[in-house]
Amino acid sequence: MRNPGHRVIIYAKDARDFQHKIAQVLLNSTAARGKGGVGAQLASSLQVEVRSVDFDTVFKGTPLEEWYYGRYLKLAKRPILDLCDAMRLALLYTLGGTYLDLDIMSLNRMDGLGRAMAAVDEGATEPTHLSFHAKQAPWGGLFFIGNALFRFPPRDPFILAVMEELPRRYDPLKWANTGPYLITRVYENRCRAGSDAWEYASGGEEDYCKSLTVLEPRALCPVFMFNNQVLMHRYPPPHMTCILLRI
Repeated sequence: MRNPGHRVIIYAKDARDFQHKIAQVLLNSTAARGKGGVGAQLASSLQVEVRSVDFDTVFKGTPLEEWYYGRYLKLAKRPILDLCDAMRLALLYTLGGTYLDLDIMSLNRMDGLGRAMAAVDEGATEPTHLSFHAKQAPWGGLFFIGNALFRFPPRDPFILAVMEELPRRYDPLKWANTGPYLITRVYENRCRAGSDAWEYASGGEEDYCKSLTVLEPRALCPVFMFNNQVLMHRYPPPHMTCILLRI
């Protein structure tokens, strides 16, 4: 376990079924690794909690509450995707902490990251993929922030700014309009407006941008799920400086 002492909260549509599956995984891990295995450590504590998704409660009292009950969401082509993107923001703002997609494994401790997000390569290969004028990033390609990793304290002003922007920019027919495109747009407009310098790790126009880190795409090392090379050999290669491993 790379980040001991952290409590993991998983939000699932069917919490009871997911809790059962988690319990099976923990039991199998314990049996395979012995009493001192990861499964035993998790099973003997309250480190993993599964909660049911309750959009009404999640959005209550946030800038997204009116949007959630509004008419535009009813026209959404992918309502569940848009709701989950928005829910992620609301939970981060209310609870704070580190958000990770379930297909991500931590390779190193994350305690020292501070307020952080991660740029990605996927979805940012062509300017036409973005809904605004994309800028070149110092690591090559176009600058594009994903939403697989967030680390923020409760009531963070940057997350608040993103939530306030969502209803104004929402397009019910566009894919990821509430996710990476929105995050990237807010960061570009609020944290890099009028700046040609790439101070992506500590710069910014707003005060809340000054301690906000955007990790390079290599921090999330992509791995194809059925890649036999990953299963048979050591990964990541020594030359890669991964913080997280994305399966």
